[in-house]
Amino acid sequence: MWQLFRQPDAEADGFEFVLYSDSVPLLAPGEPHAAGPLTVWSTGPDAGLGFGARLVLRAWPASPVDDPGASEAFTEGGERQFLAVMQKSAQWWLGEAVDEEVAALLSLGMGIRMRSGSITRRFTAGGDPAGSPEWHNHLVPVLPAVPDHLVQIHFIRGIETPFALAWKLVQEVPRVSATEAFVLVRAAIQYAEALWVVDSDPQLAWLRLVTALEGVAVHVQAEANLLPDLIRKQFPHTADAVQGADGEIPPKVLSEFDNLLGAGARFTEFTTRFAPGAYDPRPPVEFQVDFDNLGPRLKKIYDHRSKLLHEGHPFPPMLVAGIPERFDNGAWAEQPGDTVHLTGSAGWSPQDLPMHLWTFAHIAQSAILNWWRSVPKSDPT
Repeated sequence: MWQLFRQPDAEADGFEFVLYSDSVPLLAPGEPHAAGPLTVWSTGPDAGLGFGARLVLRAWPASPVDDPGASEAFTEGGERQFLAVMQKSAQWWLGEAVDEEVAALLSLGMGIRMRSGSITRRFTAGGDPAGSPEWHNHLVPVLPAVPDHLVQIHFIRGIETPFALAWKLVQEVPRVSATEAFVLVRAAIQYAEALWVVDSDPQLAWLRLVTALEGVAVHVQAEANLLPDLIRKQFPHTADAVQGADGEIPPKVLSEFDNLLGAGARFTEFTTRFAPGAYDPRPPVEFQVDFDNLGPRLKKIYDHRSKLLHEGHPFPPMLVAGIPERFDNGAWAEQPGDTVHLTGSAGWSPQDLPMHLWTFAHIAQSAILNWWRSVPKSDPT
């Protein structure tokens, strides 16, 4: 999407898309919200609170050349050099069109489900200013219906939610580096996919949310050179033994520790650093998560994630079951409780059940947005 703002293709066709949700973004009907080559409208005030078409997005595409050096390479070095540059650009490939990326950013910004149904109208240079209908590739997204007792996050469906802060995410994309924009959009896609399946496939939702955080964590560690501090925190005696006279850990040792620590430590460090405060209101103490000491819970989540991904061992059933009714103060349980939980012939201790999926989704969204707020913004050039 960064390229869309920085390298627009003035000669390309423009398109309109319809974005769907089971919640209602609050923006004035008929009032366009613009950001560079993107414009969004509400579908109207009387759409109701069920699943339906919520937004219309109009967009013009970026230049088809993904790398700024590709055109120059083709001119000076011929086809072979051009193809080499283009293959290098594959690292920026997210597999999503601009409408899907915008929908993901809005999902992250508002904390709701949102997905594009693809193209509904095309605008051609010199053609009808109103464009022409194009529905043959449009597919209304299917949001699987689940009974109420299986719902994981009750407060993301059938709600009205402010739009302005989510749209600000889109507007800020060209004000950061291409890498930072890429990291944000990649995380947003994972978060949006997690919310879409959170009720119908909560096991997959856990994986998606961890991946959303993990991708940003890898970037943050690389940018801020956090590995030495991470080593000193996790292995203080070893760090003291291997550091040089200047107090620095040698690069070769850093490389070895990077492989040893792996993504799990980065995930925990990043999420703890950017985690939000507790959700308000709070449930009774035995159902609360200690937001001042998230590290052990995050490590357990990553352990569950790794066992599911690499061994096919699922998350405990209490972490994928629907959340029961609210407490009297309107709060939801943040974790299953402080007792041993039994299902069939198996049992899980409280340490095995770090938090409910809705709690982790709240932490994931907030951590990503908190990181984004920390990224310096500049005017696009």
